[in-house]
Amino acid sequence: MYKLILAVLVFVGFTARAQEPGDLAVVGISTTEMMYISLAYIPEGTVLHITERIWNGSSWDPGADGGSGNTTITIGAGGMPANSYILIENLATTPSIATGGNYFSNAVASNGTSFSFDFQGNNTGTCTILTVHSASTFNSDPTGTYIWVIALGNFNVLGSTYGIPENCAVNRSNNANITTTSLSPSGTSASKDEALNYIDSGSNWTNGTTASSLSVPIIASIDLVNTTWNGSSWDNGTPNTSTDAFIAGAYNTATDGALTVGDSLTIQDGVTLTVDDATNSSLLAYGAIHTNTSGTIVLEGSNSGYATIPSSASFSGSGTIQYQIQVNEAGWHHFSAPGTVTLSNISFNNGMSLSYSGATANIYAWDATTSGWVLTSSGANFGSVGYAIYFPSAQLMTIPITATNMNNAQETDALSYHDPAGNPPGNSATGWTTGVEDGWNLVRNPFPEYLDWDLLDNDGANLSNMDAAVYIWDPTAGSGTGAYVSYSSAVGGAFGISPIQAFFVRSSNSSGSLIKPIDSRATSGNEYLGKTETSDIPRFRLTATVDGFTKTHSFAFLKDASTNKDRFDTYAFQGGGNIPFFYSTTADSIRVDNQAWPINFSTIETYLSCFSTKEGANATITLDDDQLTYFPLNIYLLDLHTMNVVDLTAQRSYAFVIDSTAPVQRFRLMTFSTGIEIPEFQVSELAAHNAQDQLVLRLSESSETFTCQLLNWNGQLIHETDVTFSQGEARLPTSKRFEGIVILKNAKEYYVVKVL
Repeated sequence: MYKLILAVLVFVGFTARAQEPGDLAVVGISTTEMMYISLAYIPEGTVLHITERIWNGSSWDPGADGGSGNTTITIGAGGMPANSYILIENLATTPSIATGGNYFSNAVASNGTSFSFDFQGNNTGTCTILTVHSASTFNSDPTGTYIWVIALGNFNVLGSTYGIPENCAVNRSNNANITTTSLSPSGTSASKDEALNYIDSGSNWTNGTTASSLSVPIIASIDLVNTTWNGSSWDNGTPNTSTDAFIAGAYNTATDGALTVGDSLTIQDGVTLTVDDATNSSLLAYGAIHTNTSGTIVLEGSNSGYATIPSSASFSGSGTIQYQIQVNEAGWHHFSAPGTVTLSNISFNNGMSLSYSGATANIYAWDATTSGWVLTSSGANFGSVGYAIYFPSAQLMTIPITATNMNNAQETDALSYHDPAGNPPGNSATGWTTGVEDGWNLVRNPFPEYLDWDLLDNDGANLSNMDAAVYIWDPTAGSGTGAYVSYSSAVGGAFGISPIQAFFVRSSNSSGSLIKPIDSRATSGNEYLGKTETSDIPRFRLTATVDGFTKTHSFAFLKDASTNKDRFDTYAFQGGGNIPFFYSTTADSIRVDNQAWPINFSTIETYLSCFSTKEGANATITLDDDQLTYFPLNIYLLDLHTMNVVDLTAQRSYAFVIDSTAPVQRFRLMTFSTGIEIPEFQVSELAAHNAQDQLVLRLSESSETFTCQLLNWNGQLIHETDVTFSQGEARLPTSKRFEGIVILKNAKEYYVVKVL
């Protein structure tokens, strides 16, 4: 038994501006619903605690009506723009966020308990108080963190008893069970202060039917401070989350600085805003993005990175959001647009054009119902499916999307299931090297930001009847010829799929589906398949290097994982050119690039294959176990060709020579929760030979019991049984002469020998 200590990953959200009183204001309340309006931009990750309890200066008391309802609202990715309405429903049971209509719903409700409002008008005995605060925890002291307080009853009593701050609205006029307010009946614009003053007047509160019966929008817009860029400077200060911005002259984030806008960003006619692919590459415009008729936003992309804009923004205007993607690698690429644009509108700068038929065809769509690449046409929508495009040379690909055609909503893929029976997907002449051929679907990143597969995968509701891995065609792999590379968030760590990228997923049956919610995107990530590791999952990596070319394999330990192929493992798509073939084999004999194992174990073993077309080349297998700091693990590597054994935990690396006569499954990777001394692996202590219909094993004076495994010369397990030694000898019945490898092991010892 061992003690397991895991690192805990703590997310801390940072915002550019602290929330202030009145940023979120109540505009409707009933016994079952309450509705709020944001009178300023509320950044993503902001946590708002809503309660009908009262802070007495040192602790929380039940409300004057005896109520103790609570809920915590966490604002989702992209934040909550000013002028947004959020409806919290089911107050009598477990509060939740309403969806549909014009409501802002990119938020999560948690810590919910039922509310029991008591609407008693001016009755000083009982009344309801509703508090919104942003203290560190629900039960923390809210002093200085109030966002909004509304007292449905007598303000004087509550104010004197509980020190209610002045930013409160009071139901002064009636004993209604339902109260609502219409902030601006005429629909005219109002500033934040004007809106708060309107709410604060009891005469503007009236009875209604339900909170959701309020017309939306109540306020046409909040008149934030405007600042305009004239091509060289801002006329009213650099924009921030409390301002609107107008771009009236050319702007480039690489030279003119990062751009953050709280509510609306407008690109004037004839003006171009360029978002660089490497410097200040995230355009942080959280509300409305409007491009006038001849206004343009250019989003650059290359191996340096991709420019992004918030998927949660609202897009308007007949101007253009134009992707300019520098494709440096000749060969096949898998792309799709985050909006609606026909293929005929895509252009290239270096003599390339799209061809849709015959021997010159250089663009194909993937048909998951037949598991094959099919021809397409110039009128097809580049944003509807994933495409494979062949680039004969380096090109600048320009993709112009009308602003109103940008995607800013959740996307759900209904996955097809088809078994091609021997015809797996590939890029024309470039093959698909796994033996698993059924259920493959090519899907897109639908957002103008990186798709965070870790966020998406970690919500079990988003993946139904499908594997938890993605497979991306990496044109830089395979010595530049390209290769599929696989990724699983559980095994590989944090990973972002770039804008414009299309990728393969595998459905396990005809009911597969993939949901890509708006909060699964991020402003940064890794182009193609670069990976960065997170520390919340114990894992290690092995990197095979052959003649300077490398391939990395990750192993992770998870509660729900199995030694058999499971949803966390990724099928082996690799090798070719100078890149070594390097993969492991699951307990049910499936080749995988990355493998997850159960977190509770004493011993786990697997086969490793590492080979190359470079006969006689020097090779190494190197261990990176930085993420096993708090996880007790001892890792050993057995070379079944040379019979060498190395303690990778201690020595970090093993050197060998590529030899085509070696077993395909050349290595045995052994992991133990307790250490084993290398001398216990010594081949010289174990001897074995055939004697008629028996295999005779000798182990110096041993009388112990071992698990005995017989492997053929390919490293495959052909027989396993327990043997007990008596005076240093054990005999194993065999039906014929055995030639191969003998392994003996128990909880303390491990021996191996070849039998010729």
